[in-house]
Amino acid sequence: MKSHLSGSFRILTLLCFGASLTPMAWGEAPAWAISAAAQPTPKLEGHPPAVVLLDETAMEVNERGLCTQVHRGAIRILDTTGARWATAKVHYLDKTDRVRNASAWLVRKGDTYKSKNTRDWDDLSLTPAGAVYGEIRAKVVDLKSETAEGDVFAFETSLEQPLLIAQLRYVWGWDIPVVRETCRVCVPAGFKIEPILHGENPPTATSTPDQRCSTWEVRDQPYRLAEPFAPDLSRSAPDLMVTITPPPQASRGFPRNFRSWTEVTEWAEALSAGQCDSAPALAEAAHQLTQGCTDPLAKIRALGSYVQKLRYVALDTNLGKGDGYKPRKASQVFTQGYGDCKDKANLLQAMLKEVGITSYPVLAHAASEIEIWPDFPSPEQFDHAILGIVVADNIQLPSVVTDAANERLLIFDPTDPFTQVGDLSNTLQGARVHVLAKGSDSLVLLPRIPEAEGHLVVRKAKLQLSLDGSIQGNVSVHGTGQSGAALRFRLFQASQPKELDELISSLLGESLKGSKIQNGKREDDLPDGCCGVSFEFSNPKFLQPLPNGLTIARLDVMTHAAIPTFAAKERKLPVKLNPLAQSDEVVLELPAGFTIEELPKPATVESAYGRYQRSYEARGTGVVLTRRLELKAQIVPSTEYASLRAFFSEVGKAERAAVLLKHGA
Repeated sequence: MKSHLSGSFRILTLLCFGASLTPMAWGEAPAWAISAAAQPTPKLEGHPPAVVLLDETAMEVNERGLCTQVHRGAIRILDTTGARWATAKVHYLDKTDRVRNASAWLVRKGDTYKSKNTRDWDDLSLTPAGAVYGEIRAKVVDLKSETAEGDVFAFETSLEQPLLIAQLRYVWGWDIPVVRETCRVCVPAGFKIEPILHGENPPTATSTPDQRCSTWEVRDQPYRLAEPFAPDLSRSAPDLMVTITPPPQASRGFPRNFRSWTEVTEWAEALSAGQCDSAPALAEAAHQLTQGCTDPLAKIRALGSYVQKLRYVALDTNLGKGDGYKPRKASQVFTQGYGDCKDKANLLQAMLKEVGITSYPVLAHAASEIEIWPDFPSPEQFDHAILGIVVADNIQLPSVVTDAANERLLIFDPTDPFTQVGDLSNTLQGARVHVLAKGSDSLVLLPRIPEAEGHLVVRKAKLQLSLDGSIQGNVSVHGTGQSGAALRFRLFQASQPKELDELISSLLGESLKGSKIQNGKREDDLPDGCCGVSFEFSNPKFLQPLPNGLTIARLDVMTHAAIPTFAAKERKLPVKLNPLAQSDEVVLELPAGFTIEELPKPATVESAYGRYQRSYEARGTGVVLTRRLELKAQIVPSTEYASLRAFFSEVGKAERAAVLLKHGA
């Protein structure tokens, strides 16, 4: 779902790295750019590639709701890798917004070295993948190839855009250090600016005496070093939300804002009135797809699977008038066989209605790291549409929640082709959503599904050792919940036999790379949400020989890719742990002439971050390894890094255990 761009005035002008442009246009850099470039480079930690000397956004809203945004930036390039920051972008909606000006300069040793004005910027379509047409465009400039160490890249853009909703959001935060970043909002006399601030290190706020302009400023933001398993920057960055309210005499014709989630519900219902329609062919398909289904859950699964398989195609038109939140008619989407997220949710709602099942559209955000704030009722916080399906008490599934009206809703995303009914994608787990049921006046917090229930991987291997030290094995890997969805996605990508063999090979441990793979099979049990693969393999070198007829056999034959590794001794950023429950059983059958000389002792490693258990036992004519690892979803602060690293270090030691065998008398 696409919202109107004017409602999110944190426009990421520096994060697109476009292609080379046409020949340079010349022009002197303005005084503000020369002044910014004259600043000395502050003392910085961590050797960043560039530093933001100035990032300034100024917005002025007039009585009609027309917003003029001027954005200025100045970035000093500190080394050759920092040249990638010498680029700028301004988003706009075709036929709705107007880019009044776009200029960029390179300042070298206090003088203008290169410049580009509006006609020199590329004009690009930002139509996303799966969209046949889109109004979202951008003016883009790129001076990377012209930039040298010590240069200051400066830019200024001016954009006019009519507000769809008089509510705005701005999120601070860069990967590189920032000397000064400001946001300013100005309104006409008598209008009111009502801010809400969340996040760490809130900015300094000031207002003019007449209260017409408010400015928020953050200074001296440190370098965010690239570290593995780090959460998104938005989790800790200051988050500003602004509501603009006109005086009573000026309210007519001015874009509306929202004072409650009930108002958001009413607005969305009015916008989508009549879109959840039907047609004879749609009704017939709904009944045919559910023919033979003996209970409501089976009907939901049948219809949900059908809509999931429809092509994702977006038609991003009339975004400035709110059509980014308005689905196309269900009958039209059914006939054409494609749609975007809101279209798919609306079609599924219509098909469920045909078989007597009630459901409601649900506003969500597609990114897991974006916080939805309950105290800022606005559709501008969302960019995705899913569905809440009313179910009875006897349906007990991880994705069922209770809304404010005490209805039990099965939350389902018909756009996600890999997550089955009853499960929630990782991006939705723990997120706040807004259910568009009549009178809905709050947000619903979606559950985080426990590791063992929603993130389980079961891996089994049966190995047959030969006298010459070679090995043959049968392996199965099955995932449920999001582990199943991840494997389902990988199997979808591996459409050719060679690609399937490559996927299977990646499931084996490093010591078995180069094994011969045979009889790879895909296995997907949709009702249980379990997806898997099974295969056979052989490898000529499995044992590690020692003197006196002794050999070492390592039974950890499957990949350790799911176990995070932390090589660095120190860390600046928190660690994001994803949920996991991994259960392994490896059986090694020994041929005549081999005996077990020594088995490793059982090992248990337990902490606040997870639990690991491993044991070996002699069973019949062979050895059995059983192992289980559970990781708890959480954000681990950097102050606990030593403890976290110690936990995984102990797990790593336990993983290196091996069986000692003896061959011969």
